[in-house]
Order: sequence, then structure tokens, then C-alpha cells
Amino acid sequence: MTEKKVRRFNIAVGEDLGDRIDDWRFGNRIGNLAEALRVIIRKGIETLEAEQSAQK
Repeated sequence: MTEKKVRRFNIAVGEDLGDRIDDWRFGNRIGNLAEALRVIIRKGIETLEAEQSAQK
């Protein structure tokens, strides 16, 4: 069985953005911050890719 490599990122955000992330996480019933950030990043990338494809 092969193991997936995990990459770790350390980020710092301002209080306002941190509050917005926490509010979004609680509103979407996501149990932990790491999972919430994965969802936000994944959705952001998908949105940006769709916008770029539409511009072509």
C-alpha cells in the first residue's frame, strides 16, 4: 500500500479574516479548522480555474 504524502503549510491571517473563516466553518458545521481551510482552498482553486477557462 502506498502512502499519500502530506504537505504542511503555515499561514498567518489577520483577525478579520480569521473571524470570517471561523464563522464560515461554524456555519457549515465543519469540525476543525484544517478541514475548513482545505475546503475553502479547494473551492477557491476550482472557482479560479472555472473563471480562467471561461475567459479562453
